[in-house]
Amino acid sequence: MAASRRLRVHVRCLGLLVARLVCAGRPAPRPAALPVFGHLADVGVGKLANGFASPPHVRMFELAQSAQGGEVMELQMGAQEWTVLSSPRAVHDAFVVKGGDLAGRPMVPSMAVSSGGGQGFARERPDAGLRSLRRAAFTELFSPAQVARARVELDAEAEALVRHLLAVGVVELRPALRRCVCNMVVRYAFSARVPYATEPSDGTDERVRELMETADAVWEQLTAPAITAADLLAPTLAGATHGELRKLVARRDALLRALIDERVAGGAASGVRGDGDMLDRLLGAGLTDAQVLYSLVDLFIAGVNTVSATLEWALLLTARHAHAQATARRAALEPGADLAYVRALIDETLRFKPPLLLPRMALRDTDVLGFAVPAGRVCFANSHALSFGAAQWTEPERFRPSRWLREERGLSTWGEDAPAGAHAFTSEERAKFIPFSIGQRSCPGERLARAELEAATLALLRAARWDAVGTVDLREAYSLTLVPQSSQALRFQPL
Repeated sequence: MAASRRLRVHVRCLGLLVARLVCAGRPAPRPAALPVFGHLADVGVGKLANGFASPPHVRMFELAQSAQGGEVMELQMGAQEWTVLSSPRAVHDAFVVKGGDLAGRPMVPSMAVSSGGGQGFARERPDAGLRSLRRAAFTELFSPAQVARARVELDAEAEALVRHLLAVGVVELRPALRRCVCNMVVRYAFSARVPYATEPSDGTDERVRELMETADAVWEQLTAPAITAADLLAPTLAGATHGELRKLVARRDALLRALIDERVAGGAASGVRGDGDMLDRLLGAGLTDAQVLYSLVDLFIAGVNTVSATLEWALLLTARHAHAQATARRAALEPGADLAYVRALIDETLRFKPPLLLPRMALRDTDVLGFAVPAGRVCFANSHALSFGAAQWTEPERFRPSRWLREERGLSTWGEDAPAGAHAFTSEERAKFIPFSIGQRSCPGERLARAELEAATLALLRAARWDAVGTVDLREAYSLTLVPQSSQALRFQPL
Protein backbone atom coordinates (compact mmCIF):
# COMPACT_ATOMS: atom_id res chain seq x y z
CA MET A 1 0.00 0.00 0.00
CA ALA A 2 2.83 2.42 0.94
CA ALA A 3 4.71 1.57 -2.27
CA SER A 4 1.58 2.17 -4.31
CA ARG A 5 1.06 5.54 -2.62
CA ARG A 6 4.70 6.52 -3.27
CA LEU A 7 4.29 5.54 -6.93
CA ARG A 8 1.19 7.73 -7.26
CA VAL A 9 3.06 10.65 -5.67
CA HIS A 10 5.98 10.19 -8.07
CA VAL A 11 3.63 10.02 -11.05
CA ARG A 12 1.82 13.15 -9.88
CA CYS A 13 5.11 15.03 -9.39
CA LEU A 14 6.30 13.92 -12.81
CA GLY A 15 3.02 15.13 -14.29
CA LEU A 16 3.40 18.55 -12.61
CA LEU A 17 6.98 18.81 -13.89
CA VAL A 18 5.90 18.00 -17.43
CA ALA A 19 3.04 20.50 -17.16
CA ARG A 20 5.45 23.17 -15.94
CA LEU A 21 7.83 22.48 -18.83
CA VAL A 22 4.96 22.61 -21.32
CA CYS A 23 3.49 25.77 -19.81
CA ALA A 24 6.87 27.47 -19.62
CA GLY A 25 6.46 28.30 -23.29
CA ARG A 26 8.96 29.39 -25.88
CA PRO A 27 10.90 32.67 -25.81
CA ALA A 28 8.96 35.65 -27.13
CA PRO A 29 10.37 37.74 -30.00
CA ARG A 30 13.02 40.19 -28.84
CA PRO A 31 14.09 43.10 -31.07
CA ALA A 32 17.78 44.00 -31.17
CA ALA A 33 18.90 46.19 -28.27
CA LEU A 34 21.93 47.99 -26.82
CA PRO A 35 23.91 46.66 -23.85
CA VAL A 36 22.97 48.01 -20.39
CA PHE A 37 20.25 50.38 -21.67
CA GLY A 38 18.53 47.66 -23.66
CA HIS A 39 15.45 48.81 -25.54
CA LEU A 40 15.09 51.85 -23.27
CA ALA A 41 17.54 53.67 -25.55
CA ASP A 42 15.12 53.14 -28.45
CA VAL A 43 11.75 53.29 -26.69
CA GLY A 44 12.56 56.00 -24.14
CA VAL A 45 14.10 58.65 -26.38
CA GLY A 46 10.62 59.84 -27.37
CA LYS A 47 9.94 60.79 -23.75
CA LEU A 48 13.26 62.54 -23.18
CA ALA A 49 13.21 64.33 -26.57
CA ASN A 50 9.58 64.93 -27.50
CA GLY A 51 9.15 65.68 -31.19
CA PHE A 52 12.40 63.99 -32.24
CA ALA A 53 11.17 60.40 -31.98
CA SER A 54 7.96 58.44 -31.51
CA PRO A 55 6.73 58.54 -27.90
CA PRO A 56 7.28 55.26 -26.01
CA HIS A 57 3.78 53.79 -26.47
CA VAL A 58 3.88 54.46 -30.23
CA ARG A 59 7.43 53.12 -30.55
CA MET A 60 6.41 49.91 -28.78
CA PHE A 61 3.55 49.52 -31.27
CA GLU A 62 5.97 50.06 -34.16
CA LEU A 63 8.30 47.40 -32.76
CA ALA A 64 5.38 44.99 -32.28
CA GLN A 65 4.47 45.42 -35.95
CA SER A 66 8.05 44.98 -37.15
CA ALA A 67 9.62 41.72 -38.31
CA GLN A 68 11.53 41.48 -35.00
CA GLY A 69 8.48 41.95 -32.76
CA GLY A 70 5.01 40.52 -32.36
CA GLU A 71 1.81 40.73 -30.31
CA VAL A 72 3.85 39.30 -27.42
CA MET A 73 7.47 40.47 -27.28
CA GLU A 74 10.28 40.99 -24.79
CA LEU A 75 11.92 44.36 -24.16
CA GLN A 76 14.77 45.20 -21.79
CA MET A 77 13.74 48.48 -20.16
CA GLY A 78 16.95 49.42 -18.40
CA ALA A 79 17.31 47.14 -15.39
CA GLN A 80 13.91 45.51 -15.97
CA GLU A 81 12.72 42.88 -18.42
CA TRP A 82 9.25 43.57 -19.81
CA THR A 83 6.82 41.38 -21.71
CA VAL A 84 4.79 43.75 -23.89
CA LEU A 85 1.30 42.79 -25.10
CA SER A 86 -0.02 44.44 -28.26
CA SER A 87 -3.23 42.59 -29.18
CA PRO A 88 -6.61 41.94 -27.54
CA ARG A 89 -6.11 38.18 -27.58
CA ALA A 90 -2.74 38.51 -25.83
CA VAL A 91 -4.24 40.82 -23.17
CA HIS A 92 -7.21 38.50 -22.68
CA ASP A 93 -4.96 35.47 -22.28
CA ALA A 94 -2.69 37.31 -19.84
CA PHE A 95 -5.16 39.18 -17.64
CA VAL A 96 -8.28 37.00 -17.85
CA VAL A 97 -7.25 33.41 -18.66
CA LYS A 98 -3.93 33.68 -16.74
CA GLY A 99 -5.15 36.47 -14.48
CA GLY A 100 -4.06 34.77 -11.26
CA ASP A 101 -0.54 34.26 -12.60
CA LEU A 102 -0.23 37.91 -13.63
CA ALA A 103 -1.96 39.63 -10.70
CA GLY A 104 1.16 41.24 -9.26
CA ARG A 105 2.06 44.93 -9.43
CA PRO A 106 5.72 45.91 -10.01
CA MET A 107 7.01 48.46 -7.56
CA VAL A 108 9.52 50.99 -8.88
CA PRO A 109 11.22 53.16 -6.21
CA SER A 110 9.16 56.33 -6.81
CA MET A 111 5.83 54.49 -6.54
CA ALA A 112 7.10 52.67 -3.46
CA VAL A 113 7.69 56.06 -1.84
CA SER A 114 4.24 57.36 -2.81
CA SER A 115 2.36 54.20 -1.81
CA GLY A 116 4.07 53.58 1.52
CA GLY A 117 5.97 50.60 0.15
CA GLY A 118 3.00 49.24 -1.77
CA GLN A 119 -0.09 49.70 0.39
CA GLY A 120 -3.70 50.33 -0.55
CA PHE A 121 -4.73 49.23 -4.05
CA ALA A 122 -1.07 49.41 -5.17
CA ARG A 123 -0.12 46.33 -3.16
CA GLU A 124 2.57 44.32 -4.93
CA ARG A 125 0.94 40.94 -4.40
CA PRO A 126 -2.72 40.04 -3.90
CA ASP A 127 -3.41 39.02 -0.31
CA ALA A 128 -6.28 38.99 2.15
CA GLY A 129 -5.84 42.72 2.78
CA LEU A 130 -6.09 43.62 -0.89
CA ARG A 131 -9.06 41.32 -1.38
CA SER A 132 -10.93 42.96 1.52
CA LEU A 133 -10.09 46.41 0.19
CA ARG A 134 -11.32 45.61 -3.33
CA ARG A 135 -14.46 44.03 -1.88
CA ALA A 136 -15.14 47.25 0.07
CA ALA A 137 -14.46 49.30 -3.08
CA PHE A 138 -17.00 47.47 -5.21
CA THR A 139 -19.68 47.10 -2.54
CA GLU A 140 -19.27 50.37 -0.62
CA LEU A 141 -16.76 52.98 -1.79
CA PHE A 142 -17.68 53.05 -5.50
CA SER A 143 -20.94 51.14 -5.48
CA PRO A 144 -23.75 52.21 -7.86
CA ALA A 145 -25.70 53.62 -4.92
CA GLN A 146 -22.73 55.59 -3.55
CA VAL A 147 -21.86 57.10 -6.93
CA ALA A 148 -25.53 57.91 -7.58
CA ARG A 149 -25.75 59.73 -4.23
CA ALA A 150 -22.70 61.77 -5.21
CA ARG A 151 -24.05 62.75 -8.63
CA VAL A 152 -25.65 65.96 -7.34
CA GLU A 153 -22.26 67.07 -6.00
CA LEU A 154 -20.48 66.07 -9.23
CA ASP A 155 -23.00 68.02 -11.31
CA ALA A 156 -22.63 71.07 -9.06
CA GLU A 157 -18.85 70.99 -9.43
CA ALA A 158 -19.14 70.62 -13.21
CA GLU A 159 -21.39 73.69 -13.30
CA ALA A 160 -18.85 75.61 -11.20
CA LEU A 161 -16.20 74.72 -13.82
CA VAL A 162 -18.42 76.07 -16.62
CA ARG A 163 -19.03 79.35 -14.76
CA HIS A 164 -15.29 79.76 -14.27
CA LEU A 165 -14.47 79.06 -17.92
CA LEU A 166 -17.12 81.50 -19.16
CA ALA A 167 -16.02 84.18 -16.67
CA VAL A 168 -12.43 84.04 -17.95
CA GLY A 169 -13.20 83.45 -21.64
CA VAL A 170 -9.80 82.34 -22.96
CA VAL A 171 -8.62 79.72 -20.48
CA GLU A 172 -5.58 77.48 -20.10
CA LEU A 173 -7.27 74.10 -19.83
CA ARG A 174 -5.05 71.98 -17.62
CA PRO A 175 -5.12 73.97 -14.35
CA ALA A 176 -8.88 74.58 -14.61
CA LEU A 177 -9.71 70.94 -15.35
CA ARG A 178 -7.41 69.64 -12.63
CA ARG A 179 -9.11 71.96 -10.13
CA CYS A 180 -12.52 70.67 -11.23
CA VAL A 181 -11.59 66.98 -10.91
CA CYS A 182 -9.68 67.57 -7.65
CA ASN A 183 -12.82 69.23 -6.28
CA MET A 184 -14.95 66.29 -7.46
CA VAL A 185 -12.60 63.93 -5.62
CA VAL A 186 -12.50 66.09 -2.48
CA ARG A 187 -16.30 66.40 -2.47
CA TYR A 188 -16.62 62.64 -2.89
CA ALA A 189 -14.04 61.87 -0.20
CA PHE A 190 -14.42 64.67 2.37
CA SER A 191 -17.55 66.70 1.47
CA ALA A 192 -15.32 69.75 0.87
CA ARG A 193 -14.03 71.83 -2.06
CA VAL A 194 -11.64 74.67 -2.96
CA PRO A 195 -13.14 77.58 -4.96
CA TYR A 196 -11.79 78.91 -8.26
CA ALA A 197 -10.12 82.32 -8.37
CA THR A 198 -13.31 83.67 -10.01
CA GLU A 199 -15.44 82.56 -7.02
CA PRO A 200 -15.78 84.32 -3.65
CA SER A 201 -13.85 82.76 -0.79
CA ASP A 202 -16.11 80.51 1.28
CA GLY A 203 -14.01 79.76 4.31
CA THR A 204 -12.33 76.73 2.76
CA ASP A 205 -10.30 74.57 5.11
CA GLU A 206 -6.74 75.56 4.20
CA ARG A 207 -5.60 71.99 4.84
CA VAL A 208 -7.73 70.87 1.90
CA ARG A 209 -6.21 73.55 -0.34
CA GLU A 210 -2.70 72.52 0.75
CA LEU A 211 -3.58 68.86 0.19
CA MET A 212 -4.56 69.62 -3.42
CA GLU A 213 -1.37 71.59 -4.03
CA THR A 214 0.80 68.90 -2.42
CA ALA A 215 -0.89 66.11 -4.37
CA ASP A 216 -0.19 68.06 -7.59
CA ALA A 217 3.46 68.47 -6.59
CA VAL A 218 3.75 64.73 -5.87
CA TRP A 219 2.35 63.99 -9.34
CA GLU A 220 4.89 66.32 -10.96
CA GLN A 221 7.66 64.44 -9.18
CA LEU A 222 6.32 61.01 -10.14
CA THR A 223 6.15 62.00 -13.82
CA ALA A 224 9.49 63.85 -14.03
CA PRO A 225 11.85 62.34 -16.68
CA ALA A 226 14.74 62.23 -14.19
CA ILE A 227 12.68 60.19 -11.71
CA THR A 228 11.51 57.80 -14.45
CA ALA A 229 15.07 57.31 -15.73
CA ALA A 230 16.37 56.60 -12.22
CA ASP A 231 13.56 54.10 -11.56
CA LEU A 232 14.25 52.13 -14.74
CA LEU A 233 18.04 52.40 -15.12
CA ALA A 234 19.26 52.19 -11.53
CA PRO A 235 16.44 51.18 -9.20
CA THR A 236 18.82 50.20 -6.39
CA LEU A 237 20.27 53.73 -6.41
CA ALA A 238 17.10 55.65 -7.26
CA GLY A 239 16.29 56.45 -3.63
CA ALA A 240 19.09 59.01 -3.60
CA THR A 241 17.22 61.08 -6.23
CA HIS A 242 13.86 60.93 -4.46
CA GLY A 243 14.50 63.26 -1.51
CA GLU A 244 12.04 65.97 -2.58
CA LEU A 245 9.42 63.33 -3.38
CA ARG A 246 9.76 61.87 0.13
CA LYS A 247 9.20 65.31 1.70
CA LEU A 248 6.09 65.94 -0.38
CA VAL A 249 4.66 62.48 0.31
CA ALA A 250 5.24 62.94 4.05
CA ARG A 251 3.37 66.25 3.97
CA ARG A 252 0.53 64.81 1.85
CA ASP A 253 0.09 61.88 4.21
CA ALA A 254 0.20 64.14 7.29
CA LEU A 255 -2.61 66.28 5.85
CA LEU A 256 -4.70 63.21 5.05
CA ARG A 257 -4.13 61.75 8.52
CA ALA A 258 -5.23 65.05 10.12
CA LEU A 259 -8.48 65.00 8.13
CA ILE A 260 -9.05 61.33 9.01
CA ASP A 261 -8.34 61.86 12.72
CA GLU A 262 -10.69 64.85 12.84
CA ARG A 263 -13.49 62.80 11.27
CA VAL A 264 -12.89 59.92 13.69
CA ALA A 265 -12.94 62.26 16.69
CA GLY A 266 -16.07 64.04 15.46
CA GLY A 267 -17.87 60.77 14.86
CA ALA A 268 -16.95 59.42 18.26
CA ALA A 269 -18.20 62.58 19.95
CA SER A 270 -21.50 62.78 18.08
CA GLY A 271 -22.20 59.09 17.57
CA VAL A 272 -22.50 59.59 13.77
CA ARG A 273 -19.97 59.56 10.98
CA GLY A 274 -20.74 62.69 8.97
CA ASP A 275 -22.39 62.89 5.55
CA GLY A 276 -21.87 59.38 4.21
CA ASP A 277 -18.98 60.38 1.94
CA MET A 278 -16.10 58.10 0.99
CA LEU A 279 -14.19 58.75 4.21
CA ASP A 280 -17.24 57.74 6.25
CA ARG A 281 -17.54 54.56 4.17
CA LEU A 282 -13.86 53.77 4.63
CA LEU A 283 -14.07 54.24 8.38
CA GLY A 284 -17.16 52.05 8.56
CA ALA A 285 -15.80 49.24 6.39
CA GLY A 286 -13.62 47.57 9.03
CA LEU A 287 -10.37 48.49 7.24
CA THR A 288 -7.00 49.13 8.86
CA ASP A 289 -5.69 52.66 9.33
CA ALA A 290 -3.19 52.10 6.51
CA GLN A 291 -5.92 50.86 4.15
CA VAL A 292 -8.00 53.96 4.86
CA LEU A 293 -5.05 56.30 4.28
CA TYR A 294 -3.73 54.71 1.10
CA SER A 295 -7.18 54.28 -0.43
CA LEU A 296 -7.41 58.07 -0.29
CA VAL A 297 -3.88 58.35 -1.70
CA ASP A 298 -4.87 56.12 -4.63
CA LEU A 299 -7.95 58.27 -5.24
CA PHE A 300 -5.76 61.37 -5.54
CA ILE A 301 -3.07 59.69 -7.67
CA ALA A 302 -5.21 57.66 -10.10
CA GLY A 303 -8.61 59.29 -9.72
CA VAL A 304 -7.59 62.85 -10.49
CA ASN A 305 -5.02 62.44 -13.23
CA THR A 306 -6.73 60.00 -15.59
CA VAL A 307 -10.07 61.85 -15.51
CA SER A 308 -8.58 65.34 -15.88
CA ALA A 309 -6.37 64.18 -18.78
CA THR A 310 -9.38 62.60 -20.52
CA LEU A 311 -11.40 65.83 -20.15
CA GLU A 312 -8.47 67.80 -21.53
CA TRP A 313 -8.27 65.51 -24.57
CA ALA A 314 -12.06 65.67 -25.07
CA LEU A 315 -12.06 69.47 -25.17
CA LEU A 316 -9.07 69.66 -27.51
CA LEU A 317 -10.51 67.01 -29.84
CA THR A 318 -13.93 68.67 -29.99
CA ALA A 319 -12.30 72.07 -30.59
CA ARG A 320 -10.68 70.53 -33.67
CA HIS A 321 -13.72 68.42 -34.64
CA ALA A 322 -16.48 71.02 -34.43
CA HIS A 323 -19.07 68.68 -35.96
CA ALA A 324 -18.65 66.17 -33.12
CA GLN A 325 -19.01 68.99 -30.58
CA ALA A 326 -22.19 70.27 -32.25
CA THR A 327 -23.71 66.80 -32.56
CA ALA A 328 -23.03 66.04 -28.89
CA ARG A 329 -24.50 69.40 -27.87
CA ARG A 330 -27.73 68.75 -29.76
CA ALA A 331 -28.02 65.38 -28.01
CA ALA A 332 -27.34 66.92 -24.58
CA LEU A 333 -29.96 69.64 -25.08
CA GLU A 334 -32.73 67.36 -26.33
CA PRO A 335 -35.75 67.00 -24.02
CA GLY A 336 -34.99 63.95 -21.91
CA ALA A 337 -31.33 64.14 -23.08
CA ASP A 338 -30.42 61.12 -25.16
CA LEU A 339 -26.98 60.42 -23.70
CA ALA A 340 -25.96 57.82 -26.29
CA TYR A 341 -23.92 60.22 -28.43
CA VAL A 342 -22.47 62.05 -25.41
CA ARG A 343 -21.27 58.73 -24.00
CA ALA A 344 -20.01 57.77 -27.47
CA LEU A 345 -17.95 60.97 -27.48
CA ILE A 346 -16.41 60.07 -24.13
CA ASP A 347 -15.68 56.50 -25.24
CA GLU A 348 -14.10 57.69 -28.48
CA THR A 349 -11.87 60.04 -26.48
CA LEU A 350 -10.84 57.11 -24.26
CA ARG A 351 -10.09 55.05 -27.38
CA PHE A 352 -8.32 57.77 -29.38
CA LYS A 353 -6.21 58.98 -26.44
CA PRO A 354 -6.28 55.94 -24.12
CA PRO A 355 -5.01 56.09 -20.54
CA LEU A 356 -1.83 54.10 -20.07
CA LEU A 357 -2.50 50.81 -18.30
CA LEU A 358 -0.51 50.10 -15.16
CA PRO A 359 1.92 47.20 -15.62
CA ARG A 360 1.31 43.80 -14.02
CA MET A 361 3.90 41.37 -12.65
CA ALA A 362 4.08 37.59 -13.03
CA LEU A 363 3.70 35.94 -9.62
CA ARG A 364 4.87 32.58 -10.98
CA ASP A 365 6.27 31.12 -14.18
CA THR A 366 3.54 31.23 -16.81
CA ASP A 367 3.01 31.93 -20.50
CA VAL A 368 0.99 34.22 -22.75
CA LEU A 369 -0.14 32.69 -26.04
CA GLY A 370 2.56 30.07 -25.55
CA PHE A 371 5.38 32.58 -24.95
CA ALA A 372 7.24 32.21 -21.65
CA VAL A 373 6.71 34.81 -18.92
CA PRO A 374 8.94 33.97 -15.92
CA ALA A 375 8.05 34.85 -12.34
CA GLY A 376 8.87 38.46 -11.50
CA ARG A 377 8.60 39.66 -15.11
CA VAL A 378 6.84 42.99 -15.75
CA CYS A 379 3.90 42.50 -18.13
CA PHE A 380 2.74 45.66 -19.90
CA ALA A 381 -0.40 45.90 -22.06
CA ASN A 382 0.12 48.69 -24.61
CA SER A 383 -3.24 50.47 -24.72
CA HIS A 384 -2.16 52.41 -27.81
CA ALA A 385 -1.71 49.15 -29.73
CA LEU A 386 -5.16 47.99 -28.60
CA SER A 387 -6.76 51.26 -29.74
CA PHE A 388 -5.06 51.54 -33.12
CA GLY A 389 -4.77 47.98 -34.37
CA ALA A 390 -6.17 47.89 -37.91
CA ALA A 391 -7.42 44.34 -37.34
CA GLN A 392 -9.62 45.50 -34.45
CA TRP A 393 -11.04 48.84 -35.61
CA THR A 394 -12.50 50.46 -38.72
CA GLU A 395 -10.44 53.56 -39.54
CA PRO A 396 -8.63 53.61 -36.20
CA GLU A 397 -6.76 56.84 -37.07
CA ARG A 398 -10.04 58.78 -37.36
CA PHE A 399 -11.72 60.42 -34.37
CA ARG A 400 -15.26 59.17 -35.00
CA PRO A 401 -17.70 58.98 -32.03
CA SER A 402 -20.42 57.51 -34.26
CA ARG A 403 -18.54 54.18 -34.34
CA TRP A 404 -19.96 53.53 -30.85
CA LEU A 405 -23.49 53.78 -32.21
CA ARG A 406 -22.74 51.55 -35.20
CA GLU A 407 -20.14 48.82 -35.53
CA GLU A 408 -19.00 49.07 -31.89
CA ARG A 409 -22.50 49.30 -30.44
CA GLY A 410 -22.55 47.26 -27.27
CA LEU A 411 -18.76 47.20 -26.73
CA SER A 412 -18.99 49.79 -23.96
CA THR A 413 -22.24 49.62 -22.01
CA TRP A 414 -21.72 52.16 -19.22
CA GLY A 415 -22.70 49.56 -16.68
CA GLU A 416 -25.86 48.57 -18.55
CA ASP A 417 -26.78 45.52 -20.59
CA ALA A 418 -25.84 45.68 -24.26
CA PRO A 419 -28.73 47.16 -26.30
CA ALA A 420 -30.85 44.91 -28.48
CA GLY A 421 -29.22 44.27 -31.83
CA ALA A 422 -25.75 45.13 -30.53
CA HIS A 423 -22.82 43.15 -31.86
CA ALA A 424 -22.19 40.11 -29.65
CA PHE A 425 -18.55 40.77 -28.79
CA THR A 426 -16.60 37.84 -27.43
CA SER A 427 -14.66 38.35 -24.20
CA GLU A 428 -11.46 38.30 -26.25
CA GLU A 429 -12.77 41.01 -28.60
CA ARG A 430 -13.77 43.17 -25.63
CA ALA A 431 -10.12 43.33 -24.57
CA LYS A 432 -9.47 45.85 -27.35
CA PHE A 433 -11.17 48.57 -25.27
CA ILE A 434 -10.15 48.47 -21.62
CA PRO A 435 -9.46 52.08 -20.53
CA PHE A 436 -9.87 51.00 -16.90
CA SER A 437 -8.00 47.70 -17.41
CA ILE A 438 -9.45 44.22 -17.01
CA GLY A 439 -9.26 41.23 -14.70
CA GLN A 440 -8.05 40.98 -11.10
CA ARG A 441 -6.29 44.38 -11.02
CA SER A 442 -8.87 46.40 -12.95
CA CYS A 443 -9.67 49.89 -11.65
CA PRO A 444 -12.33 49.72 -8.90
CA GLY A 445 -13.12 53.42 -9.40
CA GLU A 446 -14.33 53.11 -13.01
CA ARG A 447 -17.95 53.90 -12.08
CA LEU A 448 -16.93 57.14 -10.34
CA ALA A 449 -14.58 58.12 -13.18
CA ARG A 450 -17.33 57.67 -15.77
CA ALA A 451 -19.77 59.68 -13.64
CA GLU A 452 -17.23 62.54 -13.37
CA LEU A 453 -16.57 62.50 -17.12
CA GLU A 454 -20.28 62.48 -17.94
CA ALA A 455 -21.13 65.26 -15.48
CA ALA A 456 -18.40 67.58 -16.79
CA THR A 457 -19.09 66.85 -20.47
CA LEU A 458 -22.85 67.43 -20.14
CA ALA A 459 -22.40 70.67 -18.19
CA LEU A 460 -19.99 72.03 -20.80
CA LEU A 461 -22.14 71.04 -23.77
CA ARG A 462 -25.31 72.54 -22.28
CA ALA A 463 -23.88 75.93 -21.36
CA ALA A 464 -20.89 76.75 -23.57
CA ARG A 465 -19.22 76.34 -26.93
CA TRP A 466 -15.47 76.36 -27.37
CA ASP A 467 -12.93 76.73 -30.11
CA ALA A 468 -9.20 76.97 -30.60
CA VAL A 469 -7.22 80.16 -29.98
CA GLY A 470 -4.46 78.93 -32.28
CA THR A 471 -3.67 75.49 -33.65
CA VAL A 472 -4.82 72.57 -31.51
CA ASP A 473 -1.80 70.40 -30.71
CA LEU A 474 -2.75 66.73 -30.27
CA ARG A 475 0.79 65.44 -29.73
CA GLU A 476 1.16 63.21 -26.68
CA ALA A 477 3.51 63.21 -23.70
CA TYR A 478 4.18 59.79 -22.17
CA SER A 479 3.87 59.88 -18.40
CA LEU A 480 2.04 57.79 -15.80
CA THR A 481 -0.89 58.53 -18.06
CA LEU A 482 -1.12 59.97 -21.57
CA VAL A 483 -1.39 63.77 -21.51
CA PRO A 484 -1.20 66.49 -24.18
CA GLN A 485 2.39 67.49 -24.80
CA SER A 486 1.62 71.12 -23.97
CA SER A 487 -0.97 72.84 -21.80
CA GLN A 488 -3.18 74.79 -24.21
CA ALA A 489 -5.85 77.46 -24.09
CA LEU A 490 -9.31 77.44 -25.64
CA ARG A 491 -11.92 80.19 -26.05
CA PHE A 492 -15.21 79.58 -24.22
CA GLN A 493 -18.43 81.43 -25.04
CA PRO A 494 -21.95 81.08 -23.60
CA LEU A 495 -24.61 79.51 -25.78
